[in-house]
Amino acid sequence: SIGLSDKPEFTWTTKVGHMAECVEGVHRFTPEERVRLLQSAGVSEGMILRFSREANIINCSRRRTLVEDIAERKAAKKQQQQQRKVESPRPCSSAVLDRPRMIPVNYV
Repeated sequence: SIGLSDKPEFTWTTKVGHMAECVEGVHRFTPEERVRLLQSAGVSEGMILRFSREANIINCSRRRTLVEDIAERKAAKKQQQQQRKVESPRPCSSAVLDRPRMIPVNYV
C-alpha cells in the first residue's frame, strides 16, 4: 500500500460496481495502477523500480512462508494419524485381515 506506515484502522469490502459506505479507506492497486500513481506523483523511475523489487521480495517471502506452514501442518497431521494408529487397539483377527484373499482352486 502506498503511503501507509501503519496498519489501517479498519477495512471493509463492497461488491464490484457498488458504492462503499465510506469514501476513505484502503484500495488495493494493481501493479500497473501503482506505477502510474507513483509516476504522476513525481517519483523517479529508479525509486519505482526499487519499490517494485522490494514488494516482489516481500510477496515471494510471504508465499514461501505460506507453503512451508502448509507443509508443516500436513506433516503434523500425518504424524498424529500415525500416532493414533499405534495407540488404537487392533482386533485379534488382524493377521487374517492383513492377508490377501485366497483364490479357490479346484483339484482334480
